[in-house]
Amino acid sequence: MAGRKPQLNGPTKTRIFDYLCNGDSMVTVARRIGVNKGSIYRWIKSDEELNALVKEAREIQAGTYMDDLIGIADDDSKDLLTDPETGRQSPNAAAVARAKLKISTRKKLAGFYNPAAYSDQTKIDVTSNGESVSGFMGLVIKPPKDEEDEDVDKE
Repeated sequence: MAGRKPQLNGPTKTRIFDYLCNGDSMVTVARRIGVNKGSIYRWIKSDEELNALVKEAREIQAGTYMDDLIGIADDDSKDLLTDPETGRQSPNAAAVARAKLKISTRKKLAGFYNPAAYSDQTKIDVTSNGESVSGFMGLVIKPPKDEEDEDVDKE
């Protein structure tokens, strides 16, 4: 007989928070807790406390990813392959490509989880006299020409 599935309680919420802060994916968190990721997402949706914990954990996780980026970028230990027969070194394109992928993935996730701190996007706040300006800026609408103007253009 299979064991009971974990219930959402204080210790489970804490475990979810801790795993996410350490950089684990939601799939890994679900596996460690013993549920499917859909259960965790349902818990997040229905429990305000867990929802707030997950948002906080994602912001912390973004910082963890940024720390990882430095380590990945600084690690050049696998950048070169050495031929055992000749001792000649050549670039390890696969390792370099994998490092680039790791960096771009973590950078994108960090920006998604904590856009205020790590997003590449620039936010522009357009205000006038302390009031927000709404609508599409940059659209110029010209009124139709008068019939007299058309006659002038034809000359």
